[in-house]
Amino acid sequence: LEANVVLNRQDGFELTEADQAIVQANPAQLAGHFLIDRHGIVRWASPEAEEGLSAIGKFPTPADLLAAARALADTG
Repeated sequence: LEANVVLNRQDGFELTEADQAIVQANPAQLAGHFLIDRHGIVRWASPEAEEGLSAIGKFPTPADLLAAARALADTG
């Protein structure tokens, strides 16, 4: 998180009041992978660090994504 301060300064980026409020509420923006059906309904999700901080940077593999898609195809 300390790197954000350095990178923002290096890029000349300044947080707005809205940015600061978001950072106070949730300091880390994490990634997520989702499978969404044609109606816009999320059918599968894999948020980063769902198991805790030790899982930051752990993402589903291509095989995980294919398995999830296949499982959804079998139910539809």
